[in-house]
Amino acid sequence: MMLYEEEKLQLQDKITKLKSHVSLTADLWSSNQNLGYLGVTAHYIDEEFELQKKIIAFKQISYPHNSFAVQDGITACLMEWGLVDRVFSVTLDNASVNNRAIRDLRAALGPQMFFEGEHLHLRCAAHVLNIMVQAGLQVIPNAIKRIRDIIKVATSTPSRLQTFNSVVQTLGLRGKSGLVLDVPHRWNSTYDMLHEALKYKAALNRFAVEQFQDCPSELDWQDTAWLYEFLEQFNDATKAFSADRHPTAHMFVKMMMAVGTSGPGYPFQLCLGKDSRSYPKLRAEEQSSRTPAVRSPPRQASSPGPALCSGEGPVTPRVPEKAAPGADSRGSPDPPCHPPRRHM
Repeated sequence: MMLYEEEKLQLQDKITKLKSHVSLTADLWSSNQNLGYLGVTAHYIDEEFELQKKIIAFKQISYPHNSFAVQDGITACLMEWGLVDRVFSVTLDNASVNNRAIRDLRAALGPQMFFEGEHLHLRCAAHVLNIMVQAGLQVIPNAIKRIRDIIKVATSTPSRLQTFNSVVQTLGLRGKSGLVLDVPHRWNSTYDMLHEALKYKAALNRFAVEQFQDCPSELDWQDTAWLYEFLEQFNDATKAFSADRHPTAHMFVKMMMAVGTSGPGYPFQLCLGKDSRSYPKLRAEEQSSRTPAVRSPPRQASSPGPALCSGEGPVTPRVPEKAAPGADSRGSPDPPCHPPRRHM
C-alpha cells in the first residue's frame, strides 16, 4: 500500500506540472457477483512529447448502476486527481446511461472545464464499430448455424471433445484443448470461432458424420469463409482504434470508408445499410452468377432425421426460383444473404 501511495503521489505531481490537457477513457462493467466497477484511464502527452496512459481509478460503484453512479464515479476521479479544469475529453461507449451521466456532469462542473465542457463527450469508435457489425449479423443470423451447432456438440461434454481430438490426431492436425464457441452480442467471439472452425474444417466434417450429426455443406463452409473475411476487416479496424501508443481519432472515418467500399465481404457490408426484405433479389443475383452453384440436395420437410454429408460425392446445382410477376417478395421466406465472391 505504501508503494501504491508513493507512485500515486509521483503521478499526481507529473500531471500537475503538465503543460497539456488530459483526456480520459472510462468503462463500466459488472463482475460475476453483479458488482459494478468503473475503470478510468488518463491519456496525456508528457514533456518529451510522448503519449502516455495511466489507470487512475478502478473502483466499485454503488447500485443501481445508472447515470448517477457513473457521474459520481467520474466526478470523484476528477476531484481526487485535480483534473476538473484540466480534462479535455471523456470517451465512453454509446449507452444511454453514459450520455445522461456526461450531460449531468457538464451541468454541474461545466463552468470550470475547458471550453465549458462543450467537447467533453466522445463516443468510443470501437463501440460504434461493434454496433455496426451487430446490425449486419442480425440480417444474416443463420449463415453459420450448422458450423455453430457442430461446435456446440463437440464441446458439450468432455467425452465428445476427446472424440473430436481423436479425429484431429487421425487427420494429422494439431490437437486442441477446446474449440471456441461464440457468445451473443460479441461479434469478435464469432470471429474467433470461425477462425478456429476453418482450420479444423475436415475434422469437424468427419466428427459430424461419425457422431450422426447434421454435417455442414460446402455452401455452409463458403459462407463461413466469407463471413470470416468480412469480420476480419472489422477486427483489424478495432485493433487499430484500440491502440494506445499513438493517436487514433483521425483514423476512424478513413478506415470506415475503406471497410465500406472494398474487401471480400462487401456484399455482407451491404447488409449493414439495407432492410432485410431487399435480400431475395441480392440472393437470386448471387445464385445465378455463381458458376456452378454447388449445394447438397435440399432436405425434404418429411425427412425423419438429420441429413449427413461428407463434403464429397455428387452434388446437385441449385437454381434460384423466379418470383411470379407482381408478387410481393415478402410473401415467401427470405433466403439467407450469401455474397458473391469478389476476386481481388
